[in-house]
Amino acid sequence: MCIRDSNMAKDFRLPGMRGWHTVMLLADSGNVFAQRPLDWPAENRPQCTITHPGLLPDMIK
Repeated sequence: MCIRDSNMAKDFRLPGMRGWHTVMLLADSGNVFAQRPLDWPAENRPQCTITHPGLLPDMIK
């Protein structure tokens, strides 16, 4: 894991440990840092990764 990616990876660790459902919205472009959650340790990954916020209502049901 790159140091520059570490802040994004930590975004999912504590919520996951608390049993919250974690979701990462992958952006097409324009991000300062690369979005490669599979490069992170399992405890730092989101449970789900989506490409469009319109998919969230289906997940919340």
